[in-house]
Formats: sequence, structure tokens, C-alpha cells
Amino acid sequence: MIVTEWAKAPGFAADPQRSAAIRAQTATDRYTYLDAGMTPVRCAGCAATVLVRKHSPQHTSIQWTSDPTGSCAEFADAPGPGLGRSCGRLRASIEHAVLEGMLPVAD
Repeated sequence: MIVTEWAKAPGFAADPQRSAAIRAQTATDRYTYLDAGMTPVRCAGCAATVLVRKHSPQHTSIQWTSDPTGSCAEFADAPGPGLGRSCGRLRASIEHAVLEGMLPVAD
């Protein structure tokens, strides 16, 4: 028996239509999970603009459009990189956008 593909990640080289369909679905998924529903929000503290999606009142996704250490003093002063860092002024700007109806919260 000759194995030409890894079982968990087949390439579908023998089936170009299936391969094209998978590439198209991957592009759709990428858009859905990374770009769709993102709303620009400007921080009242440093004027940086981030892309935000509110999945629920408790869950917020934020994508910085620039390096946060270059525009936000709270990020610039933080020791080292890492997840979980946040900026109170940005959080307040996001909450304000929700209250003003400029940032929708998904159901």
C-alpha cells in the first residue's frame, strides 16, 4: 500500500473540483470569522481606530489596524507582548459605541 497524502489533510489532487470547492469555502470561512461584522471604532483616548465585533455583551473581538504600541500609551507602557492586555479608554469607547447604537451586539 502506497500512501501519498496525510490522512488528516488530504489534498484532493485527483479531484480538482473538490479542491476548488474547499478553497472557496476556506475563503468564505476566513471572511466570516475574520472580517464580517467588524465595525470601526475610534478610541477617545489615543484616536487609534480598531475593528470590533460584539458577539455578545460579554464577548468582544478586536482587530488593531496598526501596531497598538505605536498609538496607545497603555500598550506602549506594558511590559512585553501578550494576550489579555487591554486599554480602559478603548474599552470605554467600545461601550460608548454600543450604547449609541453605532456598534451592534449579535444575538
